[in-house]
Amino acid sequence: MGAEDRVNILLVDDQPGKLLSYEAILSELGENLVKAGSAREALEHLLKTDIAVVLIDVVMPDLDGFELAAMIREHPRFQTLAIIFVSAVQVTDLDLLRGYEYGAVDYVPVPVAPELLRSKVRVFAELYRKTRQLEALNAELERRVAERTAQLAEANADLERRVEARTRESEAALAQVHEMQKVESLGQLTGGVAHDFNNLLMAILGNLGLAGKHATDNPKLTRFIDAAIKAAERGANLTKRMLAFARRQELK
Repeated sequence: MGAEDRVNILLVDDQPGKLLSYEAILSELGENLVKAGSAREALEHLLKTDIAVVLIDVVMPDLDGFELAAMIREHPRFQTLAIIFVSAVQVTDLDLLRGYEYGAVDYVPVPVAPELLRSKVRVFAELYRKTRQLEALNAELERRVAERTAQLAEANADLERRVEARTRESEAALAQVHEMQKVESLGQLTGGVAHDFNNLLMAILGNLGLAGKHATDNPKLTRFIDAAIKAAERGANLTKRMLAFARRQELK
């Protein structure tokens, strides 16, 4: 187990000899053991260090273990902290209930059985470690989800921009088709009108030509007929240009 994987275990007892014995028993766990000789010192360690398990002696001169556990539980950071009581006196059922009310998770009687104490501390230390690992995994998962969500949002925004661009292109193409249809309709109308006017003008030119042959002895009438023929020819030329437009021919 690397140093970064170790958890801190706080040992609280007013007797240095008992602290040494707890340290000797728990050293096999490979965790970081933090010792406190009083309740005040224990609270200082708790506020400065992340503690996984607290081993508290029930009987201490300044504050007993129950009072210290109550103070620890009052702090929002330590609502789930594992607290194990060590009691050298006979613990009654009322004492057990009192301890559990103050946040104890387990009791160890004195004389302490080393294997029993190690197993109890090991369970809660491992639970703390797994909980922290799970929190780290959840944080990483949330980070990845947020990152992926941002990527999807960007992809959706890009897709929306592309759809809008294609929509504008489609609308422009559709408008162009409509304009072409309008031009086509106009061309058909123009061709029909030009064709009808051209037939009328051909009839007029034919009749004016015949009239000119019979008016050779009247110069004034001949001038009028020639002027009308020229005007009709200009009209015929205009209808040819209209037909060329309708047929999409080059206009000269």
